[in-house]
Amino acid sequence: YLNRVKTFLEYLKPTMVVERLFSRIPEEDALFSNWETSWWKLQEELETLMGDIHYQGRLFDYTNGAAIDI
Repeated sequence: YLNRVKTFLEYLKPTMVVERLFSRIPEEDALFSNWETSWWKLQEELETLMGDIHYQGRLFDYTNGAAIDI
C-alpha cells in the first residue's frame, strides 16, 4: 500500500490538495485491514519511505502535462 501511495503522489498534479491518505474505520466495516497497524504508524512509515524528497508531482509532467492538463 505504501509504495502505491508513493507512486500515486509522484504522478499527482503538484497543486492538487490531498485531504486524507489514512483513516480509521471499525474493523467490521473494512474491506481490508491495516494489518494490525495503527494509521499513524502507517503515516510514519510512508514519511520514512519518501524521505526528504518532495514526492507530490515529481513525475507529473511525464507527457509534458498533456495527459492530465486540467
